[in-house]
Amino acid sequence: MSTMTFTSARHARAVVLSPHGDLDFGALPLLCRALAEMPAGTRDVTLDMRDVPFMDVAGVHLMEELRLFGLRRRASVETVGWQRQPLRVLRLNGRAVRDGRYRVSAARVLMHRPRPDGAGG
Repeated sequence: MSTMTFTSARHARAVVLSPHGDLDFGALPLLCRALAEMPAGTRDVTLDMRDVPFMDVAGVHLMEELRLFGLRRRASVETVGWQRQPLRVLRLNGRAVRDGRYRVSAARVLMHRPRPDGAGG
């Protein structure tokens, strides 16, 4: 059972989702439901990963859900605040990360490099 929670903040047509805790398959339905329930006018989504110290392959599936959300809604999607371990999972699963950025077709997914102290951000 996952102990992940998340907070969200809406600013006009932009939404910031901030998960808190480990992102595993138990947490995936919660975040996918949050995407599905976003208001129709949402055009910018930021996934703030600074409070996610651990992620398994469920995070890769979440990136695909974000990509599909961006395509369906013609929305810009970015992720920020990656810690080392989740970023490593993306790279190990074939996600091309160059200069701290990971881009998908219609949506834009940006990954910020972790701080040298490993605290994310």
